[in-house]
Amino acid sequence: MRQLRQPGEPAGPRQLGLACHVGTVNLTLEPGPDLAARLFGAAAAAGFTSGAFALEKLPVWGLTHNLPSLFDGPEKAAWFAGPFSGDTAVITAGRVTIGLNGGAPMHHCHAAWRTPDGATTGGHLLLDRMRLPEPADVTFNGVSGAVFDVLPDAETNFSIFQPVPQAAPTLADPSGARPGVLAMVAPNVDFAGALSELAAAHGLETAEILSGVGSFVGGVFDNGPAVPDPITEALVTGGRVHAGDPGAARIDAVATDPAGIVRGGRLSPGENAVGITFEVLLAGRTSLLRRQGRWPGGPDERISGPRTGRTGTPSSQPLSSHTPLTLRRPRSGRLEGSGSKWHRLASRSHLLRDATLRVAPRAMRV
Repeated sequence: MRQLRQPGEPAGPRQLGLACHVGTVNLTLEPGPDLAARLFGAAAAAGFTSGAFALEKLPVWGLTHNLPSLFDGPEKAAWFAGPFSGDTAVITAGRVTIGLNGGAPMHHCHAAWRTPDGATTGGHLLLDRMRLPEPADVTFNGVSGAVFDVLPDAETNFSIFQPVPQAAPTLADPSGARPGVLAMVAPNVDFAGALSELAAAHGLETAEILSGVGSFVGGVFDNGPAVPDPITEALVTGGRVHAGDPGAARIDAVATDPAGIVRGGRLSPGENAVGITFEVLLAGRTSLLRRQGRWPGGPDERISGPRTGRTGTPSSQPLSSHTPLTLRRPRSGRLEGSGSKWHRLASRSHLLRDATLRVAPRAMRV
């Protein structure tokens, strides 16, 4: 299992998880600018400040993204190249972690998307710079009892999402929700092993992986080609782990390398170390829980999206994907879209010399 040398020494637990309750709801977003604000508003309307969105088959305008890159110096193990801006695209697989940064909403999104010419690429999306062209239904897993908060991390020299207790849990009555774990996995830790330990520590014999956003040191898949470059942007689209049995893990993931090449499939247990960090939301199996009426308020309650009269109802099944992705490699050296001009990808060293860190108030860049 490959490792990625960090600027600081390992400190604290290698996987940090807090018990929580998870409610899965479907929400409708109205079209308009600033996709991040629309996700924050939808979550707030449902009563949540933290959780994870799934973006599937979602058309967007003005897609803006960063690619992973090495850092030119000892201060950090990885960096980013970009931002790169385009025209239209369809997000084919995306996960968005939302939480807080100094009390303000913050998002972290990794995704794969398809451009109008049929090419697929991926990376870190800057949702606050993107527009939603039409109403869209999205799945949201809201968390009560814990939240992600951006805190400094001495080992990686990044400020990253870390789980902290929620002072006033969102759900006064969590009986209709699922028991879960809001977690962060540290660098150079076997991903499947960490999730198996988290499930065991929180009494979940089998845990479903509702979402994961972070990075691997490369990427090794049972049913697809490996990622040779150690620097990636990655997301987990679904899967499950078993307490104390990391070899039985079934984890489906997508990883993008510095050239924007996307590879995906089922992770090989014991072969994938976390690169910088990984945010994860686990939940107990649906079959073990009581699901009555409409969650969270009862049989007569519906959840309204931001600034709309539209309503959402709970998903009858939690989001999960166990089908390997078949992804197309973009044409060498550039990304193109119909009616748009994508920036030509320069060498990593050139991008690193010219890159300047601009921490957007609502977008993490790790």
